Amino acid sequence: MALQSSGPLKMSEINTELGRTSTAQISIDDAESGVYATINTASASYPNGARPAAVSEWYSYDHTASSSGFFTLINSGQSSSAAACGLTGPDSLTLYHGTSGVYDCPVIGRTVYTDSAQTTPFNGQLQYWYSPSCGKSYLITSSGYIEGVFTCVESGNISTDSSPEAPESCGFEMTILVYKSGSSATPVAGETLWTDSALSNPLSPSQGFDLWYAYQPSGSSDVYSVFLINTGSTTQIDDVRTC
Repeated sequence: MALQSSGPLKMSEINTELGRTSTAQISIDDAESGVYATINTASASYPNGARPAAVSEWYSYDHTASSSGFFTLINSGQSSSAAACGLTGPDSLTLYHGTSGVYDCPVIGRTVYTDSAQTTPFNGQLQYWYSPSCGKSYLITSSGYIEGVFTCVESGNISTDSSPEAPESCGFEMTILVYKSGSSATPVAGETLWTDSALSNPLSPSQGFDLWYAYQPSGSSDVYSVFLINTGSTTQIDDVRTC
């Protein structure tokens, strides 16, 4: 239970919030420094570490608060998964779920919210919403419940060689099969590359990131130069040039 947001705040109450006995000896400096318990930064409000320490910094502190996982969607609901997977545009609608505290692609049965405190369910209008970063479309009800998850997958081959220049990469041999988020065979900035069709294992480029690689969609004679970056959890196409 979080501490109060205003009014007199007792040291005994801070002790209790930290999981200590209310009568234990306490120093506000030590408490703020994490001597008694690590400060939970998942709380909407927590001591800021500045000195001198002040009791007022503990207002609304919730020592048991959970971090909220999050992911992003294109802000446009569609009537079918295919239509959602075909969308391009900013991946700019952020929704929250779970307790992972990191970017986390949700699964069927999860409820998603518009706020990190998870108090306001997202009104999905029983439509399909596409997340390029997750490579999936989500059927979300009006109460924020994820009723279906559908993989948007395209495949292609990528080179093992890379270059700091786009034109040079166009001549590389493409021998590694990869899978791409999105429903278009043509690579698009913002899409992600994976080693499996379930889009669960991010591609690790053989020469590393921030370089240009050659990419050819499956069944196509077209070749593209793609600039790959590491987002922390995915391998993302940051730029595309036609060869």
